[in-house]
Amino acid sequence: MDGGLQKAQVIAMLGSLLRERFRLVAAADSVPGDVTNLTIASGGFHGTVAAEGERSRIALVRHGDNSKPALSYEVTATATSMDELAKWVGRELGGMAVDSTNKTGRFDFTFAFRGEGPEADSGYLTLRDALRQIGVLATSKRGSLPVLRIVSVQEPSPN
Repeated sequence: MDGGLQKAQVIAMLGSLLRERFRLVAAADSVPGDVTNLTIASGGFHGTVAAEGERSRIALVRHGDNSKPALSYEVTATATSMDELAKWVGRELGGMAVDSTNKTGRFDFTFAFRGEGPEADSGYLTLRDALRQIGVLATSKRGSLPVLRIVSVQEPSPN
């Protein structure tokens, strides 16, 4: 973040603005949904320890015509923690994923997986199978997903 602000500080400032200007009232809640648990496979994790000082990122390259569902994807993760991988997997699977690997540190790894839809490249693995190839198991079950429920909000008064 610019100016040395930490993410937590920005979130706190945004929360304060929304409460003061819009009289926003929100409450923590949960809804049923799929929760994916990431663990290390019996053969171990196949990533490499990232170089010190590398910036964390997960790059996704999409293959196929942009007007159609992707045929396949290639993922290159640099200096990525297992928690960051879990958040990414949750977004890709449309739910929530949690890191239960007990693996600390930052890692570099790559994998490829097939896209969605009838034209997806069947020569590629599913996302879950691709993760298994790098030594990460992704198992899902129904659970509770945390959400923020808006209780009330008001139109701000003119300045």
